[in-house]
Amino acid sequence: MVEVVGDAIERSRAAFADIRGFTALTEGLPPQAVITLINACMEKMSEAVEAEGGVVDKYVGDELMAIFSAPVSRGDDAGRTVRAAIRIQEELAELNDQRRAEGADPLSVGVGINSGRAVAGNMGSSNRLNYNRARRGGESRVQALWLGPRRRNLLVGGYRR
Repeated sequence: MVEVVGDAIERSRAAFADIRGFTALTEGLPPQAVITLINACMEKMSEAVEAEGGVVDKYVGDELMAIFSAPVSRGDDAGRTVRAAIRIQEELAELNDQRRAEGADPLSVGVGINSGRAVAGNMGSSNRLNYNRARRGGESRVQALWLGPRRRNLLVGGYRR
């Protein structure tokens, strides 16, 4: 039997980021190139999350999941989550500058933000547990945060570093 360790979180914040068009982008690449690409992108996204005090919960293929309100809320979780999403886009711009200089195509990353009720704790099986966050009913979810120059300027004004 798995020991139950965890809590309900009424105002939970999480961000999800993944490489858009990943399958088409990597179809013809050798395995080492795919892993190098994923690692370079995850490095930049992780730096953005950690700079805003978030915790990288997991990597799933070309996706990153980050938590901003568990195990402990800092009270400004929503702002930190949005700032991390903005930083991810800024970090990606830097990575794309490097890729262009190397003759590679730029990457596009989508960022989703989830805000609402959740549970967080040790979840899994008796053979393997992970600290995790799971949504509960009644939460809101933004499927994508795309910040073009005009909208980015409007949003970033309220979320300066």
